[in-house]
Amino acid sequence: MSHPLVRTHPISGRKSLFVGSNVPWRVDGMSESESAPLVTEMQAQAVDEKFVYRHQWKVGDVLLWDNASSMHKANPYDIANHCRMMHRTTIAGGAPY
Repeated sequence: MSHPLVRTHPISGRKSLFVGSNVPWRVDGMSESESAPLVTEMQAQAVDEKFVYRHQWKVGDVLLWDNASSMHKANPYDIANHCRMMHRTTIAGGAPY
């Protein structure tokens, strides 16, 4: 299955890299050995510290993000001393293109 390397937000029109690190990426039209350095560079750019937000959780916090243009992941936490409650809400709208 083919995926774009750049996606366009359906409302803002802003472009974002679509290069998560958890799948084997290869650029169409390039061999794996040709595309690997390019994909690695784009993945590194996407998680550069200047683009990363790390939330310091406090009781009562709520965090929302736009899945159409952001990557996210959970970090380990002290499960013995802290409870993590999550609710997912999906808002209808256009998909990135």
